[in-house]
Amino acid sequence: MTARVRCSISFDQLDRICEALDCTLPELLEYIPNPQPKTGENLILEEHGNRKKKSS
Repeated sequence: MTARVRCSISFDQLDRICEALDCTLPELLEYIPNPQPKTGENLILEEHGNRKKKSS
């Protein structure tokens, strides 16, 4: 997986992968924070519930 690809994986799938590879989650995954914050003061929730980037 790369930062450009969005996908989802269940905890059950992660568990099966770790079991098959005899590894732990920290050995399997690396967390790389998004350079553009998308929570807190940088998040606007509109009436319909969609997220919108806060304009400067």
